[in-house]
Amino acid sequence: MIRLHTEDTADTVAAVEQAGKGGLDCTVYTAAGYWRGALESSLIVETTDGNEAAARALAAALLATGQTAILLVRLENRSELIVA
Repeated sequence: MIRLHTEDTADTVAAVEQAGKGGLDCTVYTAAGYWRGALESSLIVETTDGNEAAARALAAALLATGQTAILLVRLENRSELIVA
């Protein structure tokens, strides 16, 4: 699983929407967080396919919106997709 943490702005939301429409399977949620001592609205993008290249491409797109940093978190886990 890979998570990207960034600031929640109209531009970052648009970049995530574009990535999702382009085929990135992800879950997106908002949270409150602190960056350099200041409270901000955070956007967290979580993908379970482990495609780091796609996650890094999204990080680059997010940086292009004017973000100063993107936190990329790699989580080792065991998951299972249960389908009907």
